[in-house]
Amino acid sequence: MMAPDVLRRATGLVALFVALTSALPVWAGMQPSRKWVLPNGMRVVFQENERTATVVMCGFVRVTALHEVRPGPGIRSLTNMCVGRAEGCEEIIRRAALRVDTAIAPDYVEIIVSAPAESVNECAEVLRRLLFSPQLTEAGLETERVLLLRRFAARGEVPTGVAMDLALDRTYPGSGGVARVSGDPLVVWQLTLDEVRRFHAAHYLPNATVISVSGGVRTEATRNLIAGVMGGLLPGGVPAQAPMSPSQVQEGRASVRWAGESGVVCVGARGVSLDSPDYPAAAVVMVLLSSGGGSRLFQALRVDRALAYTITGDITPSSVAPVVTVLVAADRAEVDEVERVIGAEIDRLVAQPPDLDDLRRAKRYLIGQHALRHQRNEEIAHFLGVFEMLGGAPGYRLDTLLAGRFAAVGAAEVQRVASEMFERRTVVVLGEESDTPAERDANH
Repeated sequence: MMAPDVLRRATGLVALFVALTSALPVWAGMQPSRKWVLPNGMRVVFQENERTATVVMCGFVRVTALHEVRPGPGIRSLTNMCVGRAEGCEEIIRRAALRVDTAIAPDYVEIIVSAPAESVNECAEVLRRLLFSPQLTEAGLETERVLLLRRFAARGEVPTGVAMDLALDRTYPGSGGVARVSGDPLVVWQLTLDEVRRFHAAHYLPNATVISVSGGVRTEATRNLIAGVMGGLLPGGVPAQAPMSPSQVQEGRASVRWAGESGVVCVGARGVSLDSPDYPAAAVVMVLLSSGGGSRLFQALRVDRALAYTITGDITPSSVAPVVTVLVAADRAEVDEVERVIGAEIDRLVAQPPDLDDLRRAKRYLIGQHALRHQRNEEIAHFLGVFEMLGGAPGYRLDTLLAGRFAAVGAAEVQRVASEMFERRTVVVLGEESDTPAERDANH
C-alpha cells in the first residue's frame, strides 16, 4: 500500500495528466497545422477545421513599438485603424458577408478578416488589399483620429487604465511608452495623412508578414489561393527598430490622487518573452498569484478579508517589452492594506516554492485555458499567427508544445522565476481624493 504522501502525489499526477489530455478532443476533426513560406518571404500558417462553415484570416505585420517614428506612441495605432476601415472594399465586404477587425500589441499589428467558408477567395483578396494597398483618405484619417482620441480620453477617466499605463511607463522608463499600445494623444493629434501613408508603405511588407488561416476550407486549395493572391507581392527592406532604453525599472511607489470611491493598486515588473524557456514558469507564477478563484490574492483579498472588487494578473510575453502586472481595485480607504497584502504574497512566492497542491492547481488552470483557446476559428487563427511570429525556432509548433511545458514546470523553477521577475518592481496606487479636477489632472 502506498504511503499517504506518495498516494497524494500519484493522484495529483493522474489529475494533471487528465487535464492535459482533456485538451486533445478540442483538436479532434482537425488536420495538423501546416506552414508555407512564399518566395517573397511571407509566412503562412494554416489549420483546416472541418467542423465549421466559416474561415478566419489574420495578417500579422512585424511593426513593433520600437518602430514608432515620433517621440511617443501613436502612429502604429492610427495607421492600423485607418487600414482596418477597409475603404474601397465596401461592396465586396457586403456581397461576401465579410467582417474586418483590427488589433495591436507591442510586437505587431493585426488585421482580421472573417467570412463564410464559401467566401474564402474574397476573404484573401480583401486581406491582401488592406495589408498592402489600402485606400487611405483624409476623411478616414480624421474619423479614426477622433475615435482614437476619444478612447484615450475615456481611458484617462478610468482609474484602472490610469494606474496600468503609469505602471507600464515606470516598468520601461524613458522608452516612449514602449510597453503600452494606446498612444500619445499629442502625437495622434499632429499626424498627417502623408505620414500615415509613408509609415504604412515602409512597414507593411510581405517579408514582415505572417498570414494565419483557420476554417472549413481545404489545405491544398487554401495554399494555392494564398500563393496566387499574395505570392506576387514584392518584398522590401524591413526598417530597423529603435534601440531600447537601457534604464532599469523605476522601482518604488507612485501615488496618484484620484476623486471617487474606488482605489487601485497596480504592480508592474518585467516579464519574459513567449519563446523564453522561462515562459511556462512565469505563466505559472502569475496564475498562482492572481488568476482565478484559487489564486493567492483571491484568497487573501476576497475570501479572508473581503477587500477587493477586482483582481487581475496579466503576462505580456513580448519580445520588445515583456511585462507582468497585477491590478486590484478596491475601496479607496482600503488601498494601503491591499498594497501590503499584494507585497506580502509576492514576497512569499519569492521566498519559498509553492506546495504540490498550489502548483497542481495552477498547472491545471493553465492547461485548461490553453485548451479553451482552440475552440473558435478566431482564436485558432490568432494564436497560430502569434506563435509563428513570436515563438522563436519552434514558431507555430510552440502552441501545441506549451501544455506539456506547463505540466513539466517544477516548484523550484517557479520560485526562481518569481524572484527574477519581481526583484525589481514598481507599484502605482490611486487612492487619495484630490481637491479639484485640475489638481487631479496635474497629478496625472
